[in-house]
Amino acid sequence: MMTISQIKSFARRQLKGNWLSAVGVLLLTLICFTLWTTVISLVMVIGIFGPLTGRIQLFDLGQDQTVRMFFFAVVGIMIAALIFIGLYLGAGFMLGTQMFYLDMAKGKQVDAFCVFKGFSDMSHFKHYFGVLLILYAIEFILMIPLGIIGVRYGVRSTDYRITNHITSIVIFVVMLFLNMSTFASADNRELKTWDAIKVSLRLMRYRKLKFVLLELSFILWFMLAAISCGLATFIVIPYFNASLSVFYLSAYDEEYRTGTGETYDVPEQTGKDSDQETCKNDGDQDIQNAEYTEPKDTYVKGDAVPENEAKRSFEEVRRQYTCEDDDKTRDDKTEEDTFSAYEQWKKDHGITMDNRDPFHGKYQDKKGE
Repeated sequence: MMTISQIKSFARRQLKGNWLSAVGVLLLTLICFTLWTTVISLVMVIGIFGPLTGRIQLFDLGQDQTVRMFFFAVVGIMIAALIFIGLYLGAGFMLGTQMFYLDMAKGKQVDAFCVFKGFSDMSHFKHYFGVLLILYAIEFILMIPLGIIGVRYGVRSTDYRITNHITSIVIFVVMLFLNMSTFASADNRELKTWDAIKVSLRLMRYRKLKFVLLELSFILWFMLAAISCGLATFIVIPYFNASLSVFYLSAYDEEYRTGTGETYDVPEQTGKDSDQETCKNDGDQDIQNAEYTEPKDTYVKGDAVPENEAKRSFEEVRRQYTCEDDDKTRDDKTEEDTFSAYEQWKKDHGITMDNRDPFHGKYQDKKGE
């Protein structure tokens, strides 16, 4: 798997030329949630606090209890509907944002309006929303003891403070196992809710420390965002999200395409997708490239991706163009040279939104499980 420095370097490279799109994703999300917050605040102020306090009233409800009850019932329905819309918007924008960064990390052409892709497939949305519900439900269950201590002894008690610290640690550890589930769901449209949870559990078995160190490496960046009164957020958030996406792609590819001593099936695909393939790895976890040969000079951009290229994984291509484990190549080529070759490889093979990226196979669990 890629090291932390390689993950961050790869994320920066993929962000080149896409910074404005990433900022646009952030701005579109903020604008939509600002509008939603404004609407629900106005409804609560005008429909509840105004009539109850008598300070803000658009019209007089009078003293008729039936009219007042009907009015408050309508306001309550409106607030409930707005809360439901807020949940829908939140899940949809989270899904669209993760799809944007995953597509960008895989070299596809992206723009800011890709954030709305989260609302385009309801089946995909339901699977992703189910993952979010499970994650929030787990957090809620883990916080029940804290709530009980708070009610019984008060939020200022020593018992509450100790329980709060213990609960925070437990939630942090549990979420370490599950934090890749949303990426897995966003990356695979057919992946059901519980399957996404299983993927996350598998990916994070031996990678929890690396993930924590990756997050800790952004501490200074987030301090910069705080010092700049939020202005640096438009740089830090895209960089952070892109790094998490590359972490997921590298971990997924290593686990499901080059797992030690294990064989996984890649679903049969036709047309723009790749042919079915099984990928094995030996005891040293070396990438098996025996079947790969360089593309012919006669290859024309726009043609279908050649079979030998379609079989290459994200990790294989990343290793080739970062010169990993090849001291001689690393001495001969600079990082700029190798990445330029990688960029040219993507351009020559027409990796676009309409041409499925050959680096990354769709999830399918181990045969026989």
